[in-house]
Amino acid sequence: MFFWQKINTKSLWIYAILGLVMAFGQMPIDMPLFTFASLTLLGWVWSRATPVRCGAFVSGLCLGTGYFTLTFSWIVEPFLVSPGDTGWLAPFALLGLVISLSFVWGVACYAAASVGENKNKWIKLLALWAFLSLSELVRSEWVADFPWGLFSSIWINTALGQSLFIFGPYWLSSLTILTSFLLVMPRPAIFIGLTIIGSAYMFGHSRLASNTSYGIDPIKVRIVQPNVKQSEKWKPELARKFFDRHLELSKKSNLSDIDLIIWPETAVSYFVDMDKKITNHIAKNLSSPVVLGGRRFKNNQLFNSAFLLSASGEIDSIYDKTHLVPFGEYIPFAKFFSKASFFGLATDGLTGFSEGKSKIIIRTKNLESFLILICYEVIFSEEVDTSVADASWIIQITNDAWFGRFSGPQQHLSLARMRAIEQGLPIIRVANTGISAVIDPFGRVKEKIDLGRQDFIDAEVPLAIGDTYYSKIGARNWNISLLCVLLLT
Repeated sequence: MFFWQKINTKSLWIYAILGLVMAFGQMPIDMPLFTFASLTLLGWVWSRATPVRCGAFVSGLCLGTGYFTLTFSWIVEPFLVSPGDTGWLAPFALLGLVISLSFVWGVACYAAASVGENKNKWIKLLALWAFLSLSELVRSEWVADFPWGLFSSIWINTALGQSLFIFGPYWLSSLTILTSFLLVMPRPAIFIGLTIIGSAYMFGHSRLASNTSYGIDPIKVRIVQPNVKQSEKWKPELARKFFDRHLELSKKSNLSDIDLIIWPETAVSYFVDMDKKITNHIAKNLSSPVVLGGRRFKNNQLFNSAFLLSASGEIDSIYDKTHLVPFGEYIPFAKFFSKASFFGLATDGLTGFSEGKSKIIIRTKNLESFLILICYEVIFSEEVDTSVADASWIIQITNDAWFGRFSGPQQHLSLARMRAIEQGLPIIRVANTGISAVIDPFGRVKEKIDLGRQDFIDAEVPLAIGDTYYSKIGARNWNISLLCVLLLT
């Protein structure tokens, strides 16, 4: 009772509501000004009535609960694919994720309150800015390994999102928090905040207007979106039906000028590298190079892989996914769960997926050099930055059927667009149920197939624009420099 008497329980509702409104900037609501205004109100409340340490921790928990519950409401969708088997896990998955991420915010608020105790509001707000910014790095790169729902992603449909070209997602998140807090300070600070926002906007606007690029003759690709329901995807009796659907969409129009056909992640349920009849059948029907996703079994290990097939049906390259989805493709404490034959939601009950050795740049004569990313590998800015050297474009194949049809696929697309801006490279995104898209190096969606549609599109791969400031200096160096600034603050 004494602990709760020290906490103003009425104020906890304020923090929870502020957190909820902060999430309005994330897709598909896409109202970034609500996020910015909520952060400004957070700064105003914090500077005038900073909770004491334990109260600050609980306030941070409430703030995070509001924000992460709405942002990650899609996390229940994978567990509802087979509701009879895993549906009961859905609320625990959401609760566990929200509590884990909110705990990080709670610690950040506790630390900020400790540093700012009995100090003026400048120090209180600077402390909160520093620790909230640090929490974005901590949960994304060093603890939870989950850089989804960052504040920087709210700007993807605005000119401010082009700042990713300079310093990447974590600096943009930090500046978003800082400028919102400066607006509740005296006039000189307000002027500084507006100058930062205005400069970033003008930079982004001028960059979008310039639209410069370089490259040789564009590559023309055919994107195939089969729209296979996840609940039906692995049924053996439907395997041929879905395989034929990919083929039919691939040859629905003339293929004479198509340089590459791209199918999504785990497009076929067959083991492509073990069945020559499959690759020969694809070559006979299409007579064009194909990138497709599928499982691969080698040395008693199961891999989530991407295959590049030549026009003759030969396997030219194989990439095994290196960053697996926890609880989807592998299970922490696997030995314990394997006794119950539970290896992950996406493994079809065979075994847990194994990690590939490393990302590879695929080099071909007619397609230039490109990097393949499978599913949520695209959300890791530092990994992409260290893997993409010498690539002229990126292919992302994914199966977003796991994420439902509301917020998950749209947020996933936004993260891919962020990587395009950071690297100055186009991304061809091919999704099973959508959203498949052609993304230019400015992060703009040039063409797309919407969610829940069975369709294909032919598109030219946009030309790259060369190295960005972010890629030249390096994601890791930018992250370390931000950490140093926050610690010095």
